[in-house]
Amino acid sequence: MNRRRFLRYSSLVGVGVVAGCAGDDQVSSPSPDDESAEQDDTSNQVDTPTPSTETQARTETETQTRTETETERSQQAVAQLGETLVYTEGQGKELAFTITSARLQDAIISASSGTLLSTAPDRPDRSYLIANVRLENVGEEPIFPPTSVSFTANSQQYEQSYVTTQRSYPPTDELLPGSNISGQISFVVPPSESEGRIVVDFSNFGEAVTGEWVFELGGIERIQYDYTGNSEGESIEFGTKSTRYQMAVTDVTETQRYSYTSGGYESEQEASQGNKFILVDIFAQNIGETSVRVPDTFDMSLITGSSQVDTGIYLGQQVYSGGEISPDIERNGLVQFEVPESASENQLQVNLTQDITASWEL
Repeated sequence: MNRRRFLRYSSLVGVGVVAGCAGDDQVSSPSPDDESAEQDDTSNQVDTPTPSTETQARTETETQTRTETETERSQQAVAQLGETLVYTEGQGKELAFTITSARLQDAIISASSGTLLSTAPDRPDRSYLIANVRLENVGEEPIFPPTSVSFTANSQQYEQSYVTTQRSYPPTDELLPGSNISGQISFVVPPSESEGRIVVDFSNFGEAVTGEWVFELGGIERIQYDYTGNSEGESIEFGTKSTRYQMAVTDVTETQRYSYTSGGYESEQEASQGNKFILVDIFAQNIGETSVRVPDTFDMSLITGSSQVDTGIYLGQQVYSGGEISPDIERNGLVQFEVPESASENQLQVNLTQDITASWEL
């Protein structure tokens, strides 16, 4: 008869043990009867009659039931973020598993050859829960890390999304003794103030052995990529840690016409009858460590009333041009829009990625 696996949580701060029941490992706690017997004065002992066969059978059944209950309870170990649970299997296999931190993000930002990309949940009322994990083989034998991880909150279970900016958990290879790896686990969840649990299934061969990391969703960091509602002169910063830029609207001019030079001749560009030009002065700078693509004019539009206006062709000398720029390089210039003369409330919108937009009230 196979023994059941169980969890044992250590009294050491930040360290728990998830143990296989193979071999002689056991977890037990003294029963109340044992404790009271130790406290009795031996001089007052009273002989009791030998229990009948029926009584012995009932006692053995009760003991077995209590042992099975205690073993069942030991199938689960609970920790906090930053704490470690250790999984043991047989002789010489020990895996220390830590969920170091967790945060919520409205989207996941990445960079590819200087171009910033984003991945957002399919539903606007969802966020990514990103958990950072660290595993270390503290035993003497190679061991396969557990592959089943889920998140539960409000009686709902959420499976991994496998969308991260770092190494996605789980690894596929055995972890050798003395080695360690780090990675990220992601889930798509509804933002909530309630308690959540990241559940790691340490079981082998179908035996239910889990470790759980418990935390309040409302108490962890939340990163929101909301760049809307900026005013003239306000700047935003967008990107990853190494691929990043700063952008701002530094000036806005409304005019019926403007002068420009073409082929050595001075000329004038005039708006269509009933219209006016809005010239927006854009500033962008690479503030990262690698080249980055800053928004171009075709990433911009003007919202005026219920209409959306695309950029026009500005003929002046100081024209804004986006594209890829090296670290510390700046781009500064004008973007042209033509709108009705009556337009008074205008908003510049800039597509930072396919999911994230910045806006300035002009």
